[in-house]
Amino acid sequence: MAIIKKSQIREMGAEEISKKEQELDAEIVRENMSKHSTGKPSNPGRLRALRRMRATLLTILAQKKKPVAKEAAKAAASQSPKIPAAPAPTAKKA
Repeated sequence: MAIIKKSQIREMGAEEISKKEQELDAEIVRENMSKHSTGKPSNPGRLRALRRMRATLLTILAQKKKPVAKEAAKAAASQSPKIPAAPAPTAKKA
């Protein structure tokens, strides 16, 4: 899998990002297996780039889901009955 630009990731949908993340996981496993079987990685920079790309995908996916969660919380808060706040306790004078 080729390294993807952040702007291209932001244009993808949540499902497509999840699919790319699964592909990256599989590729990271393959790279780790080759590293452990031969004793040294074939391309050390590739493994780091794959891990960073996975982190970027997960970050952007979380950012896409965050506004949806905020809207749901606002809707739930507006539908729940409001309970008046208890009066603040006053300080006792000795």
